[in-house]
Amino acid sequence: MKKLVKVFGLLTVIACLCLSVAACGDSGVEGTYEYSLSAEGASSTITLELKSGGKMTMTIKASMGGQEIANETVEGTYKVSGEKLTLTVEGEDAEATIKDGKITMEAPNMGKVVLTKK
Repeated sequence: MKKLVKVFGLLTVIACLCLSVAACGDSGVEGTYEYSLSAEGASSTITLELKSGGKMTMTIKASMGGQEIANETVEGTYKVSGEKLTLTVEGEDAEATIKDGKITMEAPNMGKVVLTKK
């Protein structure tokens, strides 16, 4: 009986390790995603790079009349759970969905944006 308990215990540990490795592997979402909008001499671009190890970089650029009015880059972390993507920058979380190579999120002053994997 003790042998059977040890075998089940070992199988449980192996199963947990396999699930942990699978859950940590965000390699399917890693990459560069981009959103661009142009209208009447104004343009904006959001570039989001999801890197290995849960690290990310987001760059937001905007111009109007040919002059740059914004060019900001922030770094942070991300977590993926199913189709839910949580971006964290300076302790603040932003939630998005990720599906089929597209990230859909609410951006301040822009409403809903869809970033497409490059």
